[in-house]
Amino acid sequence: MEKIVQEGLGGRISEVRDRLGGTRNLTEATGISQSYLSRLMNGVVDNPGIQQLMKIAAAGNVSLGIV
Repeated sequence: MEKIVQEGLGGRISEVRDRLGGTRNLTEATGISQSYLSRLMNGVVDNPGIQQLMKIAAAGNVSLGIV
């Protein structure tokens, strides 16, 4: 699994989104709604669930430690 270089959770999720070609593809890969992903990337969600983070990490082929 590759490392992601952007800082902060929102930036890291944004990079996974970009790797997958956009929010729609990330939504399809994870089953997480576009609105929730947007709130994660914009730092609106203070305490995201581990299940969602695991899905994002798996979709981006990155370790959970760097999502």
